[in-house]
Amino acid sequence: MKKLLQLDKKYFGESENNLEVIETGMGYFFVFAKAQNDNQTVSLTGYFIVTGDYYVIPLEIQQNYLSVPDFEENDSEQPIFEQDDPRTNSLKLNQEIELIPVSLTEITYISKDDANELFSTRNNVNLKLPPTGGSPPTGGSPKFPPRNKAALPIPPPTVPGAVSLIGKVKLRQATILYRFIGSTKDICYNSATKQLKQRTYLTTDLDRLYTNSGFGAVGRYALPMPVPASYVHIYNLPPNTILQVGTVAPFFGQSGGGVEVRTVRPVTVLSVAGRLIDDF
Repeated sequence: MKKLLQLDKKYFGESENNLEVIETGMGYFFVFAKAQNDNQTVSLTGYFIVTGDYYVIPLEIQQNYLSVPDFEENDSEQPIFEQDDPRTNSLKLNQEIELIPVSLTEITYISKDDANELFSTRNNVNLKLPPTGGSPPTGGSPKFPPRNKAALPIPPPTVPGAVSLIGKVKLRQATILYRFIGSTKDICYNSATKQLKQRTYLTTDLDRLYTNSGFGAVGRYALPMPVPASYVHIYNLPPNTILQVGTVAPFFGQSGGGVEVRTVRPVTVLSVAGRLIDDF
């Protein structure tokens, strides 16, 4: 069975982590990077989605490691996830899958538009990646070809961001906001400083009422992989916090439609809580 790469736990210490995360959407980020473990038995350069319990998932199929195609075409005889307990509506990672902790270096963050385009066209085009250790050059705005073409210009633009955040608001009072992610840990929150990072995605109290399962969150917030986002991280943001706000656009084959907000600068939160919802 293939192994599964996972972001090294060193990034989740009490002190400021040394990975300057720029989220592509709620609880995930899409990068061009080098993934490597401490003993260098893993050394991959390419496009990765970091999602779920901070699984580092290569966009292109790999011989030894689970990739995006493996999640999409999973053999039910060897499922990636299996039922945790017959009495509950929850899943756990197949115990036969070995987790390999990796670090990410030489990172270029990919925008949501470009991530969606790469994701959508990867089975119909040949991705001409830069050499090992390289990164997509900056600048320029290459156009993607029609999906029946055989080549994809390199690289996609490198400006991180998202569409549909069309409004800007200032909170009039302390406000509870929510993050649906696939991990008990939130890499966008620093417990030592009690700060959420700039460009952190959350949703509102009204919208979370429509999200009652981890797989439901995948569809509503257009998450890139079918990994249930069942850990709800709850943050109380102070008055006068400035946020961008809008609708989650359809991406990665998911419907979207939820409300998303995004911090425009680091925010010191008033309180933190969390809860677990069913996966399905």
